[in-house]
Amino acid sequence: GPVCTCGRRGCLEAIASGPAIARRARELLATGESSVLRGLSELTAQEVAQAVAAGDPVAEKALRGAAQALGLALAQAITLMNPERIAVGGGVARSGERFFAWTRETARRYVPPQARVDIIPAQLLDDAPLWGASALAERVLQGKKGRCRQ
Repeated sequence: GPVCTCGRRGCLEAIASGPAIARRARELLATGESSVLRGLSELTAQEVAQAVAAGDPVAEKALRGAAQALGLALAQAITLMNPERIAVGGGVARSGERFFAWTRETARRYVPPQARVDIIPAQLLDDAPLWGASALAERVLQGKKGRCRQ
């Protein structure tokens, strides 16, 4: 896979982050495929998502690949931690409903059939991890455990 900003390969950040989606779209554009994205100087994941909504096949390949990678990673987290909800923050939170539909679809394929989890874009965007960590710390300090499914 692509090299991450940490220097390693295989990191989710290198595949499913906002900058990774834009980078993948630029790679696909370099193959010469026709796209509404061609000619944009600063390409963002949000612009890729808008191009998907307009039916652009290059944008769809870039966005779908990232959504599938995220869905697979979330499926592993769901299987291990059994959360009720996962809020996805950062640049990909602005990638649109189609991105989240592909992410959910992929995650569902890899989790136990009884798993029920909402995968949503974080309302807090880039601050989502801080609020999530704060909420978890509060639960731990109050002596509450994670939920269990029957």
